[in-house]
Amino acid sequence: MAFRLGLQGPSAEEVTKFFDNVLSDDEFLQISGTDELVKWLQAADPAIINDALDLMVTRGVVKRFAQFFRSENLNLQDKAGIVFGFLSCGDTRHATIAYNSGILTECIDRLSSGDLDTRVKNAWILGNLAADETECAVTLLSKGVLNIMVDQLAAMTTSNDISTYIQYSTMLLWAINHFLKSAPELPTPLILRIQELLCTIIVMNVEDCVLEECCYGLATIVQIEPLAGMPFLDNKLSGRLMRLVQRGSNINIQRASLQLVGALIAKSDDFTTRLLQNDMLSALNELIEHPLGED
Repeated sequence: MAFRLGLQGPSAEEVTKFFDNVLSDDEFLQISGTDELVKWLQAADPAIINDALDLMVTRGVVKRFAQFFRSENLNLQDKAGIVFGFLSCGDTRHATIAYNSGILTECIDRLSSGDLDTRVKNAWILGNLAADETECAVTLLSKGVLNIMVDQLAAMTTSNDISTYIQYSTMLLWAINHFLKSAPELPTPLILRIQELLCTIIVMNVEDCVLEECCYGLATIVQIEPLAGMPFLDNKLSGRLMRLVQRGSNINIQRASLQLVGALIAKSDDFTTRLLQNDMLSALNELIEHPLGED
């Protein structure tokens, strides 16, 4: 028979202590309440977040945050963006509430904000909404969100500013990957344009987090688009991929690059041959012999 100690951790109900200030008509109390509520969400046990979000929905707090999101008060805007980020990456119920809350127009507009942190938060929200279900992805696609993200990433690539704006470029790649996975029947020219862009980035001297997202995106493209993968018949790109597989200092890069290798091998013997010509067996052998517990 199992026994449980009579100790209880924090509960979702704790979030309600901030509700009165958030729902107040006093802007000072609103700012204080939103600051405290956001700090609580960021520090809370992930296991109770969904219950806390349920309380925010049923008590009308999410509706108030939708008002804050559209307000001219930048502090309230910022905190509302974080709250909708939590909603959009919650379960399907919460993502649907975020989607239907009337914030999409502002989210899309703020992808072009002069404030980089604002861009990051809104790309985070939109990427999560695209990942939640096909309907969300299709609607966002019809509003031009994916094209905006691809255009911005292409501009940063052309100007060699990927590393300068590392947080935003990584978030864009992550969001674009969600569109690739969720949006059905993307136009082939758009998919191939994204492929060309990711192939350009993957050979650049950029941070590992960017290369990781590029590998995952390219793996998805190879799987969903019959015409995709041709750039990897080039030795330069295939060789670069094998070097990423061998990058023992970063297991995340290895996992992402291996997923791309698997997608290419499954697609065509031509890709398998080219990867073999670029020392794929040696790269894989190094992984097999890699001591457990390291990296």
